[in-house]
Amino acid sequence: MTLSSPLFAAMTIDLIKGEYFLARGINEELEIGDKLEVRDVQSRVIGEVKITKIKDGKATGKVISGRIALGSLLTQKGELNRKKRYYNNFALRFNLGISSLEYQEPTIMIIEGRPISIGIALETIKPIYIHGIFERKSFSGTYQGSLNNGTPFNSTTSDTLYNAKIHLGIPIRPDKKYHFAPYLGLASRYWLNDIEGTGAYKRDIFYLYLPIGLNFSYFINHEWEIGFDVSYLFFLKGKVKSYLTEVGFQEDAENDQGSGAGKRLDLNIRKRYDTVEVSLGLFVETWSIDQSSASSVFLNEITTTTVFEPKNETAETGLIASLGILF
Repeated sequence: MTLSSPLFAAMTIDLIKGEYFLARGINEELEIGDKLEVRDVQSRVIGEVKITKIKDGKATGKVISGRIALGSLLTQKGELNRKKRYYNNFALRFNLGISSLEYQEPTIMIIEGRPISIGIALETIKPIYIHGIFERKSFSGTYQGSLNNGTPFNSTTSDTLYNAKIHLGIPIRPDKKYHFAPYLGLASRYWLNDIEGTGAYKRDIFYLYLPIGLNFSYFINHEWEIGFDVSYLFFLKGKVKSYLTEVGFQEDAENDQGSGAGKRLDLNIRKRYDTVEVSLGLFVETWSIDQSSASSVFLNEITTTTVFEPKNETAETGLIASLGILF
């Protein structure tokens, strides 16, 4: 954005050492990471510099291009063009993650694994806050539990999860060093759970839920950003399909899950390089889902039995690395 009023009055270069310089006469508006044009006494542009340190009304920096000379002005009235801003018109991010996941049905069974995830995300701050993400996770896990007849059973699993979500919110202070956005979203999770071995079967587990949360960002300067996102995951509905025909039943079972809740916390740090950014984030997500509705399925042509999904809990903690393109 081009500034129409002076940020710095008579900021001149007083000391030069190699490609570094010292300038005096600044005010509190200047920030580390700002890129400034260097002008001679005739107001001609002769170079560009980047501010690296600010203290006691003095600024030090490094030459990016062109040249500098003692007495050069870093800005004149109405001529400073700040090339960075605190928000992105649009960001497209490519994510790669690793996590530790535990799913358990208390006193019945536990599944543990280390999912690897790939995903794509988009985000914009103005005029409204929008954050959307789609990711795929896969892992080979361990299963500790029992078969339908109560026989202890330990095995491995092959699992794939798909997550899709979108958040819509109201940005507050989007042009400032810190900004935040309360939001409401819509999201889903689809888990293909294949427990391997004789006597085991596959399950499809589907969640539909509303994330209700707050996104916060603080810019240390125009290059470094830290932030967090905290949300309550309001469970709308779920469905579990169990492929019981794989273990001799006459039909598969479908059970509706009607109540439960989740929570999620994300912490992240980002580094910008003009129109590219890299970031690293830590997340924690937990779920507690109540016992499902019961359904009746045929064991054989004349005998039926009632099946349901027990109360279950999921906890996942992980890291996400991201490469972003800023527009």
